[in-house]
Order: sequence, then structure tokens, then C-alpha cells
Amino acid sequence: MLLSGPFGLTTPEGGVPHALVRHGRPHCRGLHPPRGEIDFDTLTVLLARTEELPASVTGVNWDLRHGQFVDVAGLHLLADQRQACQDAGRILSVVGVERQPRRLLQLARELFPAGRWGDFLPGGLFAAAG
Repeated sequence: MLLSGPFGLTTPEGGVPHALVRHGRPHCRGLHPPRGEIDFDTLTVLLARTEELPASVTGVNWDLRHGQFVDVAGLHLLADQRQACQDAGRILSVVGVERQPRRLLQLARELFPAGRWGDFLPGGLFAAAG
């Protein structure tokens, strides 16, 4: 079943903020397709909304394909989600790491290798096909 709720993410049409939470068997996934910018103005809302996911959600999928711009707040988001999913026993995946976010992650990987930013790049631990 596909449900929508007020998870602070905009629709593809730019309408009322929402995200999709897929409840089904055997896996339940939270799907987060943010649109526009991921910056410090949107970070708080994005983090708050992921905390509202029901316990039945076993994985979180961040689809960055339609993110127009990602700044260092996006790095905070990914690091937070890595830890939150680890703590909750959820599977984290990131798809659609396009040109600008990819370059940011590459720079972060080069400058701060201890942050394991390569995990989010295509072929990394949290990268998913799609």
C-alpha cells in the first residue's frame, strides 16, 4: 500500500509537501524524494520528518535525482541518516546522486576521508541502483 503524509518534501508537481511511505511485505521502505535545494533552510524539516516514520519502516531511500542544489547541509543530512538508520536497524539507500551532489561528496571524500562520504557515491555502501 502506498501512503502519503506531511513529511516535509514537495511533490513532483511542486504541491503540498509530502513523502511516500511504502508499507508492504516483506520490506517496508520510507521513500524521500526531495525537490529543490537541500540546505540549512530545509535541513531541519527533512530531519524532523524522517523521525516521524513509523516503526514498521525497515528502510529509508533518499532519491536526490531532483535535488537542484545540495550544500554542506546535505552532508549533515546523509551523516544523520546513516546513524539514524543504523540505530533503528533500518537499511539506508541513496539514489540519484547527480552532478552537483556527486561533486560535493567527492570533495568531502577527498578532504574528510574519515567521514566515509564515498559510501554515498555510486558504487558505495549506501548507493542503490536507480
